[in-house]
Amino acid sequence: GRYVLGCRRFLREAEKSARSPGPEAEALFRRLGAPGGAALWVSSAVPGPMAAGVLRPRVFLPEGVAADRLEDILRHELAHIRRRDILFKWLAAAVTSLHWFNPLMALVRREISRSCELACDQAAVKGLDAARRRHYGETLLALAVPPPRGLGVVATTLCEEKARLRER
Repeated sequence: GRYVLGCRRFLREAEKSARSPGPEAEALFRRLGAPGGAALWVSSAVPGPMAAGVLRPRVFLPEGVAADRLEDILRHELAHIRRRDILFKWLAAAVTSLHWFNPLMALVRREISRSCELACDQAAVKGLDAARRRHYGETLLALAVPPPRGLGVVATTLCEEKARLRER
């Protein structure tokens, strides 16, 4: 219940301050393959880029995202939407709630979240040349922020991911 309430409260705040990112960002969002019902918003309430919603997917960007970072961000967040990672994370939260007495469930939930992040990073760089992969890794480092309070999201281990991106 705490997880659900925390997410609802956070998304309400994000939606209150949401505004359109502008026509160029919208065009890029659609060009990168955003599903028909997906929306792109800029919100002062989000500390970093994030995808939200299973039935009505939305991507929230923080204020002041540099234009040269936007494509990297959208590739990653759209990968979350395409892969339905939000649904998997909610299922992991539900199972963890049912098995609250098992201390390993928190570790399993964190590993699921971490695996989702790494898989999205891999999907985002698929087909990119070495310079674009390096730029993507730099974007990850530039946008590293702690997860929003109450969401229970585990951020990607950036050093490990940057090493993986260099290998490709």
